[in-house]
Amino acid sequence: MPREIGGVLWFGNDDANMVAFTPIYCSSTVRPECYNTPGADAVNFSFKNAYWVCNMTSNMVYPRYSQMFPTLKEVRDSLDNSYFAAQPGVEAKAQELYAQNPQAAVKYLNDYGIEKAQQMLARWQQLFQFMVVKYNDMIIKPTKKDGSFEKTPYGLGATPVRPGYPEKYAKELIKQTGDKFLVPETK
Repeated sequence: MPREIGGVLWFGNDDANMVAFTPIYCSSTVRPECYNTPGADAVNFSFKNAYWVCNMTSNMVYPRYSQMFPTLKEVRDSLDNSYFAAQPGVEAKAQELYAQNPQAAVKYLNDYGIEKAQQMLARWQQLFQFMVVKYNDMIIKPTKKDGSFEKTPYGLGATPVRPGYPEKYAKELIKQTGDKFLVPETK
């Protein structure tokens, strides 16, 4: 396989367990905007920047990992699996192009890498917005199989699940605070 096609970097911003990896070919001459966002850096946030969007999403998940990670994992795995499954076809097409015009193959792989990086960013933005709504204020809003939120006949959000604190944490809180937060019995 020509070197322009055979080398691929699976790139992700942030915690490796919390991102989808996108293919960037070694022959790439143009970086996806989401990985090279004008004005975005370590101290300047941008919703157009994969580093920041991936970080804000993973940072939201960390404190409630057991509740929120399955949602993130489903999206991550869906993207990863689709990218991995496409590789043989992408590389076969690139080899066909390369046989006729090596620059056309490089452009094709550039465009493909950019498309997948921007696709990941868009999906991660959607994921973040979904999780903000679903897990807001320490509750879990119920969803339908299609991912939309359940509603009452009046169009309001359905009654959320209130899982409370993990048992170990709740016991430690009681140990440290005694009766301070004890709810009095009603008669």
